[in-house]
Amino acid sequence: MTTARTVSASEARTAFPDILDDAARGRTTVVVRHSKPTAAIIPAAELETYYLVRRMMVELGESIAVSTDRAIVAAVAKAQNDIARGKIIWDEVVE
Repeated sequence: MTTARTVSASEARTAFPDILDDAARGRTTVVVRHSKPTAAIIPAAELETYYLVRRMMVELGESIAVSTDRAIVAAVAKAQNDIARGKIIWDEVVE
């Protein structure tokens, strides 16, 4: 899997059809506005993984960093690997 590409908001407006085509082929695009990542267009097939990781992070919170549960450690390692490979996008959850 290739890493996510980054485009400016103005470029995203004009390249939206191409961005959608890329998503259909499995590629993620991060949209940057004012030098900050603002949105990500991810392949629909990755949405379930995204929600799973997001829910896991919300439920476990900071305890995930000190967990000794092998299943949790393995799930976090997999999620971190998927994030690094651009397979899933990290999302900050604001409560």
